[in-house]
Amino acid sequence: MIKTANLKTHRVFPVFLSLFAAAVFTAGCAGRQAAEQATEAQVSVSAEALEESPSAEKDTAEKPAGTTAETKTEMPSESETAAPGTEEAGKETAEDEKDPDIENNGGYFVRKGDYVYFRVYGQDALPETALWADFMQPVPGSTSSVWRLNLKTNQYEKLFDDGGYGGLWFFQDSLWLNRYTDFGNIVYCVDPDTFEMRDLAWGKISGISPDGSHLVYENYNDKGNQAFYVTGDEEMDQVVYATEGETLTFCGVVGRDLFFLSHNYGSEGGRDELWQMESGNAGEDGKLILLGVFPDDDPGSAQFVQFLPDKDKVYVSVEYREGTGHFYAGSHYASAIPGKENSLMLLDDDAAAAREKIFEKLEKAGDDNAYGYDEQTLKMYPGTSGNPAFAPHLAGETAVRYNDGAYDLVLYDSPDAVLPSDAVTIFENWLPEFEYTDESEISCNPQIMEYVGNKVFTFYTESVRAPEEDIGWRYAYRLIRTNYEYFDPADPSGTDTGALRHIDTVEAARRLSSEAIAELDSQLDPNYYGFFLSTYHDPTEIRWSEVFYNGAGIDTSLSETQMSDYMEASGIEELYTDVTAIHEKDIRNFVRKTTGTSYDDAKHPLKGSWDPVPNSDLYAFMHGDTNYQPVSFEGGWDLGSDTYRLFYTVSSPDRDFESWPYKVTFRIENGEWIFVSNLPE
Repeated sequence: MIKTANLKTHRVFPVFLSLFAAAVFTAGCAGRQAAEQATEAQVSVSAEALEESPSAEKDTAEKPAGTTAETKTEMPSESETAAPGTEEAGKETAEDEKDPDIENNGGYFVRKGDYVYFRVYGQDALPETALWADFMQPVPGSTSSVWRLNLKTNQYEKLFDDGGYGGLWFFQDSLWLNRYTDFGNIVYCVDPDTFEMRDLAWGKISGISPDGSHLVYENYNDKGNQAFYVTGDEEMDQVVYATEGETLTFCGVVGRDLFFLSHNYGSEGGRDELWQMESGNAGEDGKLILLGVFPDDDPGSAQFVQFLPDKDKVYVSVEYREGTGHFYAGSHYASAIPGKENSLMLLDDDAAAAREKIFEKLEKAGDDNAYGYDEQTLKMYPGTSGNPAFAPHLAGETAVRYNDGAYDLVLYDSPDAVLPSDAVTIFENWLPEFEYTDESEISCNPQIMEYVGNKVFTFYTESVRAPEEDIGWRYAYRLIRTNYEYFDPADPSGTDTGALRHIDTVEAARRLSSEAIAELDSQLDPNYYGFFLSTYHDPTEIRWSEVFYNGAGIDTSLSETQMSDYMEASGIEELYTDVTAIHEKDIRNFVRKTTGTSYDDAKHPLKGSWDPVPNSDLYAFMHGDTNYQPVSFEGGWDLGSDTYRLFYTVSSPDRDFESWPYKVTFRIENGEWIFVSNLPE
């Protein structure tokens, strides 16, 4: 049976206990001076102590590539039970219970005051391949960085490097995060002012109370049993243990009280129970209350979906899935009265009635997505009749909507929005459609989409098929690059879609529309294709032999005397192919015009690959083939000041003639293209 304990009387983590007692549970991360001694003890943790902690399993949720990734953290969080940044109906928790200074606590993008904090994953921080292009899985030993955006100035900055993953949490005036290691998960906190970082305990954060007073993290006790720890009080901290053969799922925490599911399954079936751990007084164990049992006629174990506290009740929804594809098999919706045993009551009939109305509205509109709404667990939000209301989307929920060969990014600003057309279009044709089986086409897949601080933040990946990594019928994809963007729906900037900026460096950028890309594509001088045939971080690294290979539109003809002098100086007895020749003064002018730099600074000039023509300022090159290959831009950003960064795929000599995605950066001055860099992704 489930057991509870007061952390003061159970030495669960002998090595970390003094740190928890002195630095976290008594004074919190804000009490830096009082915790110095504890910190020194924590830093000296031995490898033997690390190996004693069981590793937690990775989350490996699967979803078809090209579909919307639901807003979620690595563990269920309060962000799953809130409608951030909106005053409309459909919020799932009472606003007077929340800290108005913090929004989406536990999400991937968290607002505190005028700043939104988020993590930018490093190149090694996401797996190289993933089924259905679901790359949000932690990689041990990787490096990412935490950034913040100033909502007033739209300026953002990198704060510190970290090896974390998943959500971000503000608790006790510090930023709390998870880090995944070869030995297991670690909870750590960072001072948002000094960026001092401290490892606090094994485990991973599960959730935080709506008022931000109590945090829950999950780990295993010294017997290897799963455990949830509720912390936040100076006097006491509660813990609940699973017993052998039992697994627990965090649902939510209200104040000190923890709500969770208990799963007991064997060869002959099992049961799913809803429990409450009602916290006790100092020195006392918490009181366990069985709120009720879900019906046992459903396939498999219940998967937690949503927790909604509202006035004197709590509401929980679960769903059931079947097979390796995790196909939807049904849902249950229930209410319970905190502190009252066996008070669980099913609300499935209410949900079914709401689903029928939703389905009728979709069918009446002739919407092609009607069937899709019949295969998902509805969302709950506080209703007016004492029971929750049901909707396919909550206010503040983002999604993608198919639109004639592409996907629009949309925002549902009300739970009354049922039809896809009810959603607010944030960016039209945001991501292109792709074929699952195409091994050459780039697949764009949303990973995170959250509405925070009245802005829509997105993180999506670009990948290609990796059939060698497939598992059965489940397609695998290889990661190419990651993209971070945010939109301001209230700032249309002269268009029907919102203002979009790309989080790439410390500068803001606006994503270009397909029409703008096509216009730039048409403006590209065909003689400039040589700028795409070498890799360079700045113009001094350009290989000018590639640019001038076919003359770049400035080549000239050699006179008979010049040709004779060239052949004699080069040791050429007979001309077998054409000769390209360019005056050095034209070379210098061309370099200055197209890069803004001096030819004297070139690291790869023509000298050595082209031959000088005696008695002239000409350089000449005899060749019979061509290095020409077309370039077509696939997307990009306006970096401001008439500077652009465009993406394209090309067969490059730098990559052994394989097709690789590249990005070129250039600016336009007086109609002339000035190249800045050309780099592979």
